[in-house]
Amino acid sequence: MALKADTDSLDFHLSPLLKTGGLAAQIRQSLNDLIRDTHGETIVKLRAFVAGAGDARRVEAEVAKLFTEHKLPLPVLTVLQVGALGNEAAKVVIEAVVATHRVTN
Repeated sequence: MALKADTDSLDFHLSPLLKTGGLAAQIRQSLNDLIRDTHGETIVKLRAFVAGAGDARRVEAEVAKLFTEHKLPLPVLTVLQVGALGNEAAKVVIEAVVATHRVTN
């Protein structure tokens, strides 16, 4: 299945830096926050920044699991390993590109 989005209706969201929990818990919380904040609109792309020596493969597994549970189409996923984020306890931050029902650009 392919996702399609018009560029004039794209909106951008960013998950907050979380300070508690391990990598998997922070990924799940960030994704749940993004899904809630998009109000049922289609997330077409995710870019995850994983800090330090975190297991970047975990992001793909958690995204697939959560989007399947919510019966949402899987977005394009890019995972980037970074040295650190703005807080030592933060292990991941996720950007989302969302196809909205309104013209935003």
